[in-house]
Amino acid sequence: MNTHIVHARVVWAILAMEAAVALPIVSLPAQGQARPGVLGPVLVVALLPMGFIAMRLWPDLRDPSWRMLVGIGAALVARAVVATPPELDSRSVASWIVAAIVPMALGLALWWRGSASTVIEMTALEVRTEFAVLAICLVGVLALMRPFLLQDPLLLVAAVVLFALGGVIANALARQDAAGAISVTGGRVLAIGTAVLPCFVAALLVGVLRPGLLGTFWELLSRAIELLLTPIGLFLAWLASLLPRPSIPQPGTLPPPPTMQPLPPPGNLNELADQGRLFATLILLVLVLLAAVLALVVVKLMLDHWLQPPTPDERSLEPELRAERTGGAGRDARDFLAWLWRWVVERFQGPHRGARSHGVGGTTAAADAWAAYRAMLEWAAANGVPRGPSETVHQLQTRIVERAPDASSAVDLLSTTYEEERYGAVRPSSEALRRAAQAVERLRDASRET
Repeated sequence: MNTHIVHARVVWAILAMEAAVALPIVSLPAQGQARPGVLGPVLVVALLPMGFIAMRLWPDLRDPSWRMLVGIGAALVARAVVATPPELDSRSVASWIVAAIVPMALGLALWWRGSASTVIEMTALEVRTEFAVLAICLVGVLALMRPFLLQDPLLLVAAVVLFALGGVIANALARQDAAGAISVTGGRVLAIGTAVLPCFVAALLVGVLRPGLLGTFWELLSRAIELLLTPIGLFLAWLASLLPRPSIPQPGTLPPPPTMQPLPPPGNLNELADQGRLFATLILLVLVLLAAVLALVVVKLMLDHWLQPPTPDERSLEPELRAERTGGAGRDARDFLAWLWRWVVERFQGPHRGARSHGVGGTTAAADAWAAYRAMLEWAAANGVPRGPSETVHQLQTRIVERAPDASSAVDLLSTTYEEERYGAVRPSSEALRRAAQAVERLRDASRET
């Protein structure tokens, strides 16, 4: 299977196919009161390629919030062209906005689809698949949804012709990209001409067999040219309005005064006013609700764009900083009481008897390796070798041995017992704790002798 990505020019032909399918669907909802006919649906469908062009020209529209705001503005302008301008009162404006919600929503959806088409990557097989799927959708729309479409043969024929042209051009260019024949001089022009030629031959045959249909086609072409020349005409009319106008002679006779019509009864006027207020209140409530929903959607899109949840890899990362266990309040209280008891015993029994009570014959085991190691830290601090904030057990042991070589065996025993319990998760036996307590007493005895 060929996985070569087709050129971005093929996207234009794909957009033509999608516009051909969308044109009959929006034919009735996009009708305007001021200009009924095919102009309203054409303006709504034109938002599809406009979204594609806008995304290519202004990359800032990749932000979903800006893209939605610009799309809403474009849909509003497209609706204002064909709709009757509302009067300058709240009821007329509310009615105009309610009537424009559906065509504006369709236009916004087509705008979003066109803007999203700038990042699609398709192979030749995917182009053919989309052509087949859209062909089935167009046949289904024209056959099954006929009562819900605008019964305008010009619009239906234009949709079919646009789909045929877009489909054959997209397939021709996609096959050319898949075959790698782009380097041929004029290869794309040849492919487009070969694809479009059968369509022109079919149009010529239809014109010969059905002259009326060909006349309708020329009428459509004239309308399109008129639409293109309308901005130039408006500009010329504006320039002409700047020129001085000749004075208009006043008529000699005045028109007759208007005939006054009788006023309706006051009761009917009050009922109509109450109904109008109720209707205006309902419309305002609906508009406020729609505005709130739209604001929530815009905020949701902005938050989704700016706030991104952490990836699974970031969640599984372990913290780089680990805090070592240094004891708790209960252990500190027990150590303080043990020290106080030893001080009382040494105070009333004498230093030698207190030392013998913890000697070899009557030695008691330490509470745990941490308590014995902490006693060693207190002894080291009292002898001028305090432990540094970032100093390891081995570094402290080396400094103590350099300062007091006679205490090397006791310091080595206490350090090893503490490391096995703290880092190796090996709980020392009672015999090991007893030897640790003896090592602490030897250190204290040595310090008393000095």
